[in-house]
Amino acid sequence: MDSRYQIQKVHFFEMIAQEKFSKYLRSALLYIANVIFDRYPTLVALRYYKEHILSAFEVILQSIYLKKFGGTYSEFYYNIKRVLKNGEKEINGSKAHLLKTLIVGVIFPLVKQHIDSAFQELKDKVEEGEINQRNTSVARWRSIQVFLKTYPMLNMVYNIVNFAYNAKYLLDPNTKYFNILYHILGHSVTQIQEDEPTKGRFGFIVDFLKRYFVFALFLGTKFLEWYFDAGRRRSELLEKEMEHIDPPFVQESAETKNVCPLCQRTINIPCCLDTCGYVFCQVCVYDFVQKHGKCPMTQIECDVNNIHKIYES
Repeated sequence: MDSRYQIQKVHFFEMIAQEKFSKYLRSALLYIANVIFDRYPTLVALRYYKEHILSAFEVILQSIYLKKFGGTYSEFYYNIKRVLKNGEKEINGSKAHLLKTLIVGVIFPLVKQHIDSAFQELKDKVEEGEINQRNTSVARWRSIQVFLKTYPMLNMVYNIVNFAYNAKYLLDPNTKYFNILYHILGHSVTQIQEDEPTKGRFGFIVDFLKRYFVFALFLGTKFLEWYFDAGRRRSELLEKEMEHIDPPFVQESAETKNVCPLCQRTINIPCCLDTCGYVFCQVCVYDFVQKHGKCPMTQIECDVNNIHKIYES
């Protein structure tokens, strides 16, 4: 498919915005995956593979937008289109070039993101002593050391090159490439006019989903999270109302009424829990509630906000 575009250079800050948008997209997808895996026990095991599942989903999503609209999801959101040879060709005119765009422009950044995470995790384990020369084979230990020493330098070179491309794109009006990946692919970017509204009974919904697909998915997930959480809280409150809880204070002797139930010593800085009325030492009750999230006497769920200091008049 050949066409001709009047190249209208995209503003530097719009390119930065769409680049940031890609990172927010991954964060939104990660949040959605966490909610889904938490709400359905049968899917909990997939949490260990969520990074790979999300990467596969993003590759599929971006391939659809590259093929149909000539840009990634974030570029489409900002009305940016990729073109070749000063606008003479669209990037989706060739299947081979579309595949190359997907590998270089989408899969490579995802792989780099996984390598960054693996590097940080490995570095933390080495610093904490979980992985050391004693419990690792010689060959593996050497490869770990080489990776930890060389990857930061390679990553720094990559970032410096991209910074140079960004700076040139900002300062030179004739520069076509925003970063090195666009240069490798030979992609210029141009601002396009917004598409006319889709005709038909459900045209508005179709247009909304095309541009705000991830937002719709995110909001739907937030609603499900609120719905399930509200239902769970209602069930817990009903169960608590049906529980028989012994009265917090009973007739006590003078020797025991000032004793902390936790440390069994004279109460130091008395504090009470408003969920039950029991009085404890300040340090004792704070430590217990922070660790267990419930009253040590009645087992009612609470947090540190339920703790109140008692002042003697």
